[in-house]
Amino acid sequence: MEDTRKTKQELIEELQALRSKLARLEAPAAEDIHGLESILEDSPALICRFLPDGALTLVNKTYCDYFGKRKEELLGHNFFQFIPEEDRETVKRHFLSLTREEPMITYEHRVIAPDGTRRWQQWTDRALADEKGNVQEYQSIGIDITRRRSMEEKLQESEARTQALLDASPEVAFLIDTRGNVLAFNKAFSLRFGRTAEELLGKNVLDLIPSDLGKTQKTVGLEVIRNATLIRHKDKVAGLLVEKSICPVLNSRGEVVQLAVFSRNITQEEEMKLALRERERKLKSKSKTLEELNVALKVLLEKRTQDREELEEKVVSNIKLLAEPYLIKLAGSGLTEKQSAYLDILKSHLNDIASPLARRLSSDQYHLTPKEMHVAMLIKDGKTTKDIAELTNSSVRTVEFHRENLRKKFDLRNKKSNLRSLLLTIP
Repeated sequence: MEDTRKTKQELIEELQALRSKLARLEAPAAEDIHGLESILEDSPALICRFLPDGALTLVNKTYCDYFGKRKEELLGHNFFQFIPEEDRETVKRHFLSLTREEPMITYEHRVIAPDGTRRWQQWTDRALADEKGNVQEYQSIGIDITRRRSMEEKLQESEARTQALLDASPEVAFLIDTRGNVLAFNKAFSLRFGRTAEELLGKNVLDLIPSDLGKTQKTVGLEVIRNATLIRHKDKVAGLLVEKSICPVLNSRGEVVQLAVFSRNITQEEEMKLALRERERKLKSKSKTLEELNVALKVLLEKRTQDREELEEKVVSNIKLLAEPYLIKLAGSGLTEKQSAYLDILKSHLNDIASPLARRLSSDQYHLTPKEMHVAMLIKDGKTTKDIAELTNSSVRTVEFHRENLRKKFDLRNKKSNLRSLLLTIP
């Protein structure tokens, strides 16, 4: 039978041995706990634990640094202070929905940064339950996703702008993968096929068009993929002439991963081009006819000018040959003073008819009446207003009226230029 009686010293030694053994057993556990605490503190993620009411029970250094507070200022305080009031109920519903059967959830929400700005975070919450399955606490790991959210918003805005631009176009535009499956499109594409977005997304574009046209499109698409270059071509679709542009979309390695297709109805445009070419042909024909007419008219005008010059020369010759000899005889036949005056007028008129000035004044350049031409010739000969009135059997006032009209037609009104001096300069 074992002796259970021990001395005091033996009991002390046995207790010390047990303590040493316990210390040896606790050392690895302490090291594990220390390691876990180091991981917790050094983690770049925000880590915390909190009670169902939101009171914090544990926070790591990253959490403290993010919100600019010490642990003592956070532990025991509610983390809802960092969440905008309008978002708090949504956040609470997320973690209160967790159970032992579904203990985890990931969601995103806004927070209020120390500088007062609104930022975005993503949190993964885990419910911590007791032996009976009742959730007592929550453990959460979070990261700041403000930059990502900002990029997503900018991307969404960019996509919205691009979509708006495409929808504003009356031409069909769509995006397909290399197998022909529809990835995106504009409103004109939907109207072209009379289907909704749900009915078109993911559909193969070759299934939407006639089989004979599909073969052509497939051949052209494969060529675009093979050469990674834009191709434009024309097709007849339902009696319409359509111009299509197929542009390759490349990835970072230069591989064609998608095709952007733009389809434009050019039927009316081509018809207008044909009509324009026909009109140009007719205009050229008419222009040639007009040129020929112009040549003929020029010949006629030249002939008319020649005939007029010949007529003028004939008139002058006839006056000299047929009229002047009899005027000379008449002057020596003993005429009275009045008859001599009439004879002088007759000579003057015949000279006027034969003179170059008379021919110039009768041209369309000056638009003179016969009476104005007669007055102008007498002014050129140095006759006064009174002389002209007597020679033409007119009143002085009438002659002055004609003189004023002549100054107006020769652009001498309100000028100091002399009418006779001007007439003398006319060849």
